Formats: sequence, C-alpha cells, structure tokens
Amino acid sequence: MESHVARMREPFDLVFADPPREGLSPVVRQALGRIWPRSLFLVSCDPATFARDLAALLPRFRVRSLTLLDLFPGTHHVETLAELERRP
Repeated sequence: MESHVARMREPFDLVFADPPREGLSPVVRQALGRIWPRSLFLVSCDPATFARDLAALLPRFRVRSLTLLDLFPGTHHVETLAELERRP
C-alpha cells in the first residue's frame, strides 16, 4: 500500500484514512501532506497515535469537527473521527 501512496500524483478532494492501531505510517503522513486533499477524514482507535498523527497533519490541515464513537459499549474503547480541512 505505501508504495502506491508514494506514487499518487492526482489531486484529491476527499481522503478517508482508517489506519491500524499503530496509526499512520510516516510515509502515509508525508503523502497526505503532499497530495493535500480538500477534506481528510481520519479514524483512530488509539488516542496516542491519533494525537501524533493529528499533530503531524495540522501544519497543512485544520480540524473542522471531532466525533467520538462508542462502538463497543461497556468497554473503554472509543473510536475518534476527525474531519480535517485543507488550510488555505
């Protein structure tokens, strides 16, 4: 997957990223900064990797909304959905 991400050259209006628990890889974070979509939805199941990935993306994007999703009631697991928009 990462080798394909590195080769993308087309403009994108929307990207939806749902990485594994380890979060976005450095290659994917860099590629998102390069392709700079108008909107980026980022899903995360781990608050620590979400914070790391968001911090890396904020120079090029701003947070439009954050939503917490309790998909597993009765557990401590919560999904985070961030809607980011490209900075002008």
